[in-house]
Amino acid sequence: MQLLLDHGANIDAYIATHPTAFPATIMFAMKYLSLLKFLMDLGCNGESCFSCLYGNGPHPPASPPSSRFSDMPIGDKAPSVVQFCEILSTPEVSRWAGPIIDILLDYVGNVQLCSRLKEHIDSFEDWAVIREKAEPPRPLAHLCRLQVRKAIGKYRIKLLDTLPLPGRLIRYLKYESTQ
Repeated sequence: MQLLLDHGANIDAYIATHPTAFPATIMFAMKYLSLLKFLMDLGCNGESCFSCLYGNGPHPPASPPSSRFSDMPIGDKAPSVVQFCEILSTPEVSRWAGPIIDILLDYVGNVQLCSRLKEHIDSFEDWAVIREKAEPPRPLAHLCRLQVRKAIGKYRIKLLDTLPLPGRLIRYLKYESTQ
């Protein structure tokens, strides 16, 4: 992964044949939390994971997994855009929903969890802290960190160490310090 990114791979890549409403890199890193955190540290866009079409309203029933990602086109129907909450609802990923959402929340500002994400978080009582973390307003220090990282840009985020800033602040901007 590091080699690809060092040579200019797009960290926010999408796959045209399997359209998602969020970067495909996040989808492929969901089962590997350290890889997900690595991608987010480098500036991957986590905001799009929380922009669900259905919001707080009811979600349609999940499609059978065999037809969703099949290589065989079903008629002339164009593939529909898969929402983040739909991927988290698959049996292979749903047990990781809490930790995945927890990591993503570290890299986004004030976001609204859709009803399906709330269902996942509410399904396990140890994830209650994640629900609290998602509630606005987010801490001011966190929002400032996001704005500084945004101003630096995802292509220069690797150069944080070269900024003339105190080490403690650089560690905070790089998510190396605990809150």
